[in-house]
Amino acid sequence: MAGMFSIADRLGVVTGLAAEARAIGSASRLNIGLSAANPTRAADTVRKLIADGATVVASVGLAAGLDPNHAPGTIIIADRVIAWTGALPTPGRRALPECDPPAAGIDTTTHLPGEFSGFLVAPRLATALAECLGDEAKVATLVGLNEAVTSPATKLALMTQTGAAAADMETHIVAQVAKEAGVPWFAVRIVADPSNRRVPPAALAALGVEGDVSVSRVLKALARSPGDLPELLSLALDTAQAMRQLKRAGRVIRAEFD
Repeated sequence: MAGMFSIADRLGVVTGLAAEARAIGSASRLNIGLSAANPTRAADTVRKLIADGATVVASVGLAAGLDPNHAPGTIIIADRVIAWTGALPTPGRRALPECDPPAAGIDTTTHLPGEFSGFLVAPRLATALAECLGDEAKVATLVGLNEAVTSPATKLALMTQTGAAAADMETHIVAQVAKEAGVPWFAVRIVADPSNRRVPPAALAALGVEGDVSVSRVLKALARSPGDLPELLSLALDTAQAMRQLKRAGRVIRAEFD
């Protein structure tokens, strides 16, 4: 990304978990805010980062894989994000979801097939990120959700209806607030749970209100559903691979803002 930003630019990053923030790391012109998987908090966080001087904002962290071709650790660089605001789809429900009204991105307006509307990232940023992160990075569409997607069937339905490669709970909000404020944005999300991975309730129970992950909450949830242990262990291995790639992406981003 060398040369994509000026020495005066400051980056504000929104991510969901404290562990993601630690993986991204710190730099002199980089501030990170946590959403803790809360859409309202995510929006407030982006606005605060901009108020505190961010001239560029970003959504960086883990994501749910929707495309079966993307293994855990695949880096997704968004070329656009679709804001999905209706109920999550099921394979048998073909109705289109409620989407945000048509909205301009940083450079232009896009209308996706099926009357979906999305926010475009500045294309030059997506291209530069892809060049820096190499062959393991894919430029693709993200879909932003206000709730976690946990079942393979729902992941497949999301991909079928949107064409998105992955889903997360921050990028669509970062894009919306960036549009309102007139600042550029980009997104780098790492596939943690692949398209065929069910996310057991114990994994969601682990998340605290401050974006922390509690082992005690996991154990309590497992006590209620001990059969979830194999899936939880598989998810942990997938997530570890994704976190390694997130640290790599963090190094690339920090180098531009240190």
